[in-house]
Amino acid sequence: MTDYIRDNPFRLLNIASRSDVAVLRSAGKAALASARVGLSTAPPFSAEFGDDAVSRLDQIIKACSVDTELRTAFRFAWPIGEQGDSAKTSSQLQSRFLDDWAAFVSRHDPLWLSSALAAWQALYTDENFDHFLADLLVTEEGMPKDTALDVVIGAQELVGRQVLEEAATAVVSAFRSGKLLVGQSLVHVILASPMDDHWEELALRPVVDYCRGLASQFDDSRSQKWSPVWIDTFGPNAKVLTLVAGEIDERYPIAGEWVEKITNYYDLIAILARNWAVDAHNNSGSTGASIEAIRKVSGLPVSSAVAKKLAEDLATLNKMRTGTGLAASPQAERVTLSNSCLAAILIPIFSVIVAAILISSNWSSWFPPSAEPYQGEYATPPPPKSYYSNDGPPVPAKPKGSSLPRVEKPVIKTEQEQPKPPPPREPVALPNDSDIVTPRGPVGRGTLTIENGDDRDAAVKLAPIDGGSRRYVYIRKGMSGQISRIASGNYRVLVRMGIDWDRANLKFLQNESLSKFLHEFLFEERVEETDTQITHHYSTWSVTLYRVEGGNAQSPPADEEEFGD
Repeated sequence: MTDYIRDNPFRLLNIASRSDVAVLRSAGKAALASARVGLSTAPPFSAEFGDDAVSRLDQIIKACSVDTELRTAFRFAWPIGEQGDSAKTSSQLQSRFLDDWAAFVSRHDPLWLSSALAAWQALYTDENFDHFLADLLVTEEGMPKDTALDVVIGAQELVGRQVLEEAATAVVSAFRSGKLLVGQSLVHVILASPMDDHWEELALRPVVDYCRGLASQFDDSRSQKWSPVWIDTFGPNAKVLTLVAGEIDERYPIAGEWVEKITNYYDLIAILARNWAVDAHNNSGSTGASIEAIRKVSGLPVSSAVAKKLAEDLATLNKMRTGTGLAASPQAERVTLSNSCLAAILIPIFSVIVAAILISSNWSSWFPPSAEPYQGEYATPPPPKSYYSNDGPPVPAKPKGSSLPRVEKPVIKTEQEQPKPPPPREPVALPNDSDIVTPRGPVGRGTLTIENGDDRDAAVKLAPIDGGSRRYVYIRKGMSGQISRIASGNYRVLVRMGIDWDRANLKFLQNESLSKFLHEFLFEERVEETDTQITHHYSTWSVTLYRVEGGNAQSPPADEEEFGD
């Protein structure tokens, strides 16, 4: 996938992005000649974005020479240079965006992400800049102004989506390295950005997939396999799922399932802790042995404040036992404990244990950058505070002289109550003509127009004959869309039709059917260049997703495996 900053030829050559194709080619030849004799210099922002793409500079220049949308995307992602009053403001916004984005890439700091997105949004809504870039295309390609503006809009989408996708990648990296508040704050910034909601949801898919993997560890089949090692990982994973669910629950219903699984495990921990506490009360006069027994189940660090508090509570329990005339030894008379006494003595201890598990791993903190971030109209709310405290709840004192009868341990019930059915909801449908997954592979000028005359929505996949996937787009019922920028080659078209789109599994939940066109779609393109003009010739196709009179395309059923990558 092309990176519009790392692979940007204007950055690699350190020239203004308003430079036309002829200047770009000339500068590229000079740079390659210098590289051969060892005189090349590192491009700007090499520390943040590297200079590996210099080796592919010739290919990149050729690609953007024939692909106007790619060329315009590169121009969006690199300053155009000073060019009149209207373009001057745009150039300043570009420079600010790049500075802030470079700071974010090197630090993964939420404040810098917020600042970069604010600068990008200001640039994105700058109509003067849109017309400036469109005029460059009119001059270079001789295309109509309206067509040039369409190209500019497409280029904006390419860069904007890539910015969000890289931010989402930083979220997963933060969670994997234990920087939970950083990851949560980055998710918060992404969802609070003024960018298109569909872009945000596509960008966050790696985060959702990562959390889905964590949630699978809380499967009910593990309920009888508790160990200190498992509990060590339970706390951090539960925090990640809780934090992310709190941010995305309105857009991803699956987040509610994560919270439900965590709640079920909290209940199980409380029951296990209660059993161990009762054993400690009935069978041991040694506070140290009692604490060790509970610690093995709870995963409580020996030196933690919670462990010390637990030691004090159990010592008090033994003193109370002695105060009633009972011997504090394994041979002491066994007694029963009333429900009211149990609630007063043990429940606070269970609360302390559960709190200990919640705080078993350290929160990572992040600090604001030394420079002042961009202050535009888009201002992100402050990052959320930690939901957890490092101190357990206070334990109420037990009056001396109270009797401590014996209590029977409760039976652990592994069967969970059946959840209530969710309320009816409207079927999910993506925006028409939107990408379901990020476009892949090389680009060209070919187009495929799709008309959906069915009473169901469609997900249309364009895939090369030799395997893989290039584009996957969503076409609503009764509407049409277009796959553009298709590179030369033989392709097949696969169609998934149905109702109620499942974003997580990329399928329809109701009335789904899979089909494919037997006809192969050949896309070709060539360029005719004369002294006065450049003419592009390329293939265009159109398909209809219902049978029409006179149609000759056959659409047999397809297998689920054929939709895989």
